[in-house]
Amino acid sequence: MSPTSSSSPTSPLSSTSSLQFADRLASANHVLSTEAAALAAVTHLYATHSVARAGFNAAVSAIVRNCGEKGKLVIIGVGKSGIIARKLVATFSSLGICAIFLHPTDALHGDLGYIQPRDTLLVITYSGKTPELLLLQDHLPSGLPTILLTAHTRPSDCAFIRARPTTILLPTPIPTPEKKSFGVSAPTTSTTTALAVGDALAVTAAHELHSAPGAPGLATVFARNHPGGAIGAALQSSAPPAPILRDLLALSFAELPLLEPCAGSQGALTGADALRAGFDAANTADAASAGSGWLRLCDGSVLPPSRIRALRNDQLLVPIGQVPGLVVARDEMLGIAADTQVRVAKDLVRSAHAHVPEGAAYLQVEDAIIALLDETGQIVGALEASQVLSQ
Repeated sequence: MSPTSSSSPTSPLSSTSSLQFADRLASANHVLSTEAAALAAVTHLYATHSVARAGFNAAVSAIVRNCGEKGKLVIIGVGKSGIIARKLVATFSSLGICAIFLHPTDALHGDLGYIQPRDTLLVITYSGKTPELLLLQDHLPSGLPTILLTAHTRPSDCAFIRARPTTILLPTPIPTPEKKSFGVSAPTTSTTTALAVGDALAVTAAHELHSAPGAPGLATVFARNHPGGAIGAALQSSAPPAPILRDLLALSFAELPLLEPCAGSQGALTGADALRAGFDAANTADAASAGSGWLRLCDGSVLPPSRIRALRNDQLLVPIGQVPGLVVARDEMLGIAADTQVRVAKDLVRSAHAHVPEGAAYLQVEDAIIALLDETGQIVGALEASQVLSQ
């Protein structure tokens, strides 16, 4: 076969007429624009419609109130609505809201046991009269908050709500029936709007739940729940490095104020001298270490701030060496590498304290003194255990 007669790879358009190509793209654009119009309509609905707005507010309140600690969200659906329900379970779970999927038929054959008194129910049915859901309805606990994602915008029009009047209505209507839009009643636009409103509910409730005082924040919760895949890799690469013990130091060990001249005697210094040197900036020559509370002695011992502050009036004139526990010798400190992550150091402190012998200088784990060590074993800083445990 000559080079000129050899076959060449077929291009994507070589077997498709230009008319067929245009028809395919026109069909795709029609579907996309129809679904986009449905999302625009449901967005406008939740911006203006009193029933939709009140329902969304009530739904968020129910989830935040019941799913914070002991309760969970039970999402129920069948058919394509069941597929949307499973997707929403994944979304709520990744955002730190415990959620499970319940098939209505399986529920009637024993799975009703998954539903507990603190749970919230989220039911998905476009028609509002799916037979399996109406059959299940009589067996659902009457006192549980129930949210319904459905095409209806008025509670009185929905069979499910008529049978369960306390149900919270979340409307997910579409402007044009799918049969009219596409020539077939395949769940397309209807499932898109249901999924979008469900996503809005998940993100809004999760933000509120994890922004409460003392909560870790939604971004932290999501990163913890999604360590794998490209999302997990991106979160890990953008996350700040874990704090280490060295980060907690205000002063290095060499910068801690020296309580006595190296030629002096520890016995001549009193509790009052320690209190004045540790917390009186006017008596500290180095401005960088003024008022830090930490003091060190020439032999490497330290006087921690909390122990200086705990001095009683009757100890102020007592030599520091005679005040029980005030001076912490090097061999009484817990040595940990300065580059140890704080979360790891917490475990080390608690573990070491579990083996503290009777008569030790400290009895409470918070009272331990940590010596931060470099690669050669030299002390580069000192911390009170309470500083580490409080992180």
